[in-house]
This record gives sequence, C-alpha cells and structure tokens, in this order.
Amino acid sequence: MIEDYALIPKYMEHFQCIGAECEDTCCALWHISIDKRSYNKYMNVKDRAWRERFKGNVTKIETNAHDAHYASMKLDEQTGGCTMLDNGLCSIQANLGEDYLSPTCATYPRKINEVSGVQEISATPSCPEIARIMLLEPNGIEFIQGKSLRKPNIYVNRKVSANTGEFSSFLWDIRIAAIEILQNREFELPHRLLLLGWLCDQIYEATKNGDFSVVTDEIAKFKYQMETNTELRDYKVFPSNTKFQLTFLNKLIMNRAEQKIWNIRYRECLDDYINGLKDENEDPENIMSHYIQAYTEYYLPYIKDHEYILENYLVNTVYHTLFPVSGKLNIFEQFMMLAVNFSLIKMHLIGIAKYHEGLTDEIVVKLIQSFSKNYEHNNQFVKDVCEELKKANYDTIGHLSLLIKND
Repeated sequence: MIEDYALIPKYMEHFQCIGAECEDTCCALWHISIDKRSYNKYMNVKDRAWRERFKGNVTKIETNAHDAHYASMKLDEQTGGCTMLDNGLCSIQANLGEDYLSPTCATYPRKINEVSGVQEISATPSCPEIARIMLLEPNGIEFIQGKSLRKPNIYVNRKVSANTGEFSSFLWDIRIAAIEILQNREFELPHRLLLLGWLCDQIYEATKNGDFSVVTDEIAKFKYQMETNTELRDYKVFPSNTKFQLTFLNKLIMNRAEQKIWNIRYRECLDDYINGLKDENEDPENIMSHYIQAYTEYYLPYIKDHEYILENYLVNTVYHTLFPVSGKLNIFEQFMMLAVNFSLIKMHLIGIAKYHEGLTDEIVVKLIQSFSKNYEHNNQFVKDVCEELKKANYDTIGHLSLLIKND
C-alpha cells in the first residue's frame, strides 16, 4: 500500500534552494542521467529552437541503457558544467518549467527511498545549503512525518519491502539501533562509531548461516552489553596507532590529490590539508609531529564542542543509504564504508585545522560538503579503499579502530 505521508529528518522543513546565491552548483562535475520519459519529451518539444538545443546537448546511452538511465546531459569541457546552464541557472526550468526537469535534476539534493510503501525523504550534504542546516543542528537529527512527493519526475532511489533482501525484514530494528548508538552522547563520537561496528560484526557473524531471525536477539544482547560490559564501555580498550592512521589515510588522500579534481571547493580544502601537514624536508617524523600537534591543539578544541556535526553526518548517511540494506555489501562491509568516510573526513579536518590554526563552522561545512560531492555521488573511491583494507586483512574492528581513534 502506498502512503501519502513521508518520514523526513526535521531539517528538510527548513530547506529552500538559494539559487544563484549558492557558493557551488548542483549542475556540474558529475554524470547527469536522463530517463527515457524525459528524453522523449525533450526530443519532441514543440519549440523548434529548444528541440534542436536538446538534440545537441542530450546524448542517448548506447550500451546498458534502461528507462531510468536512458541518456545523459553533455557537460562543458572547460567548466564541467551542464550545457543547459545560463548564468549559473537552469535554462530548462526557467523557460519550460519544473515539469521538464529530468528526475535527477527535479529530485536533487533530495534522497528519496520507499520502505513498505512509505517514502523516506532526506538529502545529501553535497548541497551547501543542506550541509549547513543539517550539520549545524546542535540537538541532532530528529525524524518527523511530512508530505510525500508523488510527481512523475521525482527519482526514487530504492524501494524496499520485507521480501527485498537479507536484512529487509529487520531494516528498522537495525537502523533504529544504529541511530540510537550514534546519537548516544554518553560516549565520545569515535567510541560510538566503534560500538556500532561491534554490533554490525556480531550481527554479521550470527547470520553467516543464513538465519536472519536472530537479528533482534543480537540487538537486544548488544544493548544489554552496552549497559553492563565494562570493556565495551571503556574507550581505552579500543586500540590506536597514530603512525598507522597517518600513513594509511595520508597515502590515500595524496594519491587522490595527484589526479584531476574538477571540484574547486574540494581542491581548496585539499590544498589546505596538504599545506597544513607538509614538511619542507619531507621528514616523516616531522610530519608525524605536525599531525599530532594539529589534532591536539587545533582539531580537538573545536570538535569537543561540535561533535554533533560529525554525528549528524553519520546519522544522515545511515538514514539515506537504507543502512544496512543499501547494496550488495554485507552489514560489516557497509559499516566499513561508513568508518572510512568518517576517518577520511577527520583526517582532512586535522590537516586543515593545522593550516588555519583552528576550525570554524564554515570551514568544516565546506570540507564535508565538497568531500561528499567529490566522493559520495560516485563512491567507487571509498569502495576501493574498503577492498584494499580487505586484501591487507585490515577489515576488523581492531584495524578500523586504528583509523577512527586518535591517541
């Protein structure tokens, strides 16, 4: 049964596109897919000038095309922007109306899923305005009922029911537990993330034999352990290794820095990170010293009072990715993706904090927004990192702790 209401994070009530005032553009630097319905509409528009413009700027996909991804919009070779932009604004919407937007364009920055007939509407922090209103909410993300979006040109990312996959019947049990753990401010945020990893590991091990009926029992056991297990509650029990963390994460970031990066805002953040941790003699010991100083003197003082920013990022990610039924990965591999994203964001911020001798809300929002735009719309980079961890047998809570936790 399809419901006419939606479950939304409260921040969505306050979102309004700021248009030309936005410091970024949502119409550049990534593949803009066009569905079959929109493609046919474009090719048959009554206005001849517009019909010719569409024919010159919309390219039909020749292989592996399907109704949702039938064609793509050409991008400007110099700017990476959509060729339908006029002075930074969408000429299609301005001249033909919102109904002519493809689902990709009509939906962004919203993320829409459907669970048992109920829409779940959230948004991606790759949009600067969403990043601000979502990340800077000190009381955390709250979920409420809102209006559903039932327009023909709205893109629904995934539809899930109890019969969709392994964890579908237990989606809410696991997701509620995950969000409760991430929002439990009795513990430091890195500790909370590791606790979530512990739960995911327990569920993964318990369901290896294909019996998913044990999920609710595993969650109940874990909640009891969180209250009574002194080791689990003691953050000091989880291992840390600054050298391993710096070497592994810095290598990933520096390898990416050598490639072409179209996103100017992320390039600026990356340059700040590099300049913050660099040593003229490239002495590993000096770089290590810079990193420790950056963490203790510049990153930690800010983040102690603003942990909710990274908490909101994690909670929003868990929600809009339908964790843990968000793909072909098992539940622990999906946790790895979350942990790697968190660790990379933290690593960037530590270097940036050193460069600026501190952090501000504006700096942090800019990094998370541009990081999300650069990596999360095509998360192959993070998937490759997870594969690298698996090949090195680093896909354990102990090894992930070395990336998540700082001394």
